[in-house]
Parts: sequence; structure tokens; C-alpha cells
Amino acid sequence: MPNVTASGFAGRNDDDRTHVLPNDTATEDFELLEAMLHRHTEPSMLLMKGIEALKKAAKEPMHDESKGCSKEFTTLRSVLKLLIAKARYGLSDVGFDTFLRIIRDMLPKENKLPANTYHAKKLISPLTMGVEKIHACRNYCILYRDDEYKDLDRCPKCGASRYKINKDFR
Repeated sequence: MPNVTASGFAGRNDDDRTHVLPNDTATEDFELLEAMLHRHTEPSMLLMKGIEALKKAAKEPMHDESKGCSKEFTTLRSVLKLLIAKARYGLSDVGFDTFLRIIRDMLPKENKLPANTYHAKKLISPLTMGVEKIHACRNYCILYRDDEYKDLDRCPKCGASRYKINKDFR
């Protein structure tokens, strides 16, 4: 089993060590975070629910500095790094919840780490992009969008129904 060093490398010996943990510099993290926050500075976006919580999380340390918390680990930065690791290594929500619970227990009691995946995703939700669902022909002929196709119920190329037909339901 490969071991992981404090610097984030895994392998049986120094020759086969590969980097397994994100190793972003504080400057890159800060610039990325600033760009994400400035993307939402339009007046209409400031009304968006959660933006104030996001800004607060970007500034507040993970736990009290008197208990040894570094200023570079804000709540937002910590949550983003953990969610990046979750995605990179394919952790399920249940696995990630367990992981968060263990980390919360390791940190001083008054820490700001979210209790579960739902709260972590809710914290970063103002940074996410909206999703537009677009129907597609089951035979990959067309997308039901634009003025030409958006109101059609059948594909003009192959004649397939736009909607799935449940034969058991009448």
C-alpha cells in the first residue's frame, strides 16, 4: 500500500512517488477566489441568497486563530479544497459526510467546517453556474432548441418522439 507523505506524495519509495494531493499556492488560490467573487459583483447578483455567507466564509478562519488556525485556511478555501478532493477521487456523498465528520472531530470544537456534503455545496452554490436542460433526439439527430426545433414533438430527421413513452400508462 503506498504511503502519503506530509508534502502530498504517494508511493513505495522516493523513485515512484506521484503527487496525489492538490498543491496550489496561496497566491493562485487567492486569485481564483477573487475572480469567482468578482464575477458576482453586479447589483442584481448581490441580492442572490448566500452571497453574503460566501463573502463571510472567504474571510473567516476555519477556527479560532488562538488555537493555531492559519489565516490562509478560511472556511471557503477549506471547503473548496475538500470538494475538489471529493471530485478528484470520486468520493460518494456518504463517504464525504463521514470524512467531514472525522475532520470536524479532529479540529477544535468551535470550527466552521460544514457538517455534511449538503451544507458544503450550499456554501459554494453562489459560485456555481446555472444548468439549462435541453432535450435531444434519442438517435442524436438534433437538439430541441432554437426557434426551429424547440416546439417540435418529433424529430424532423428520423421521426422519433421527443418524449419517452410509458407503454404501461394510459
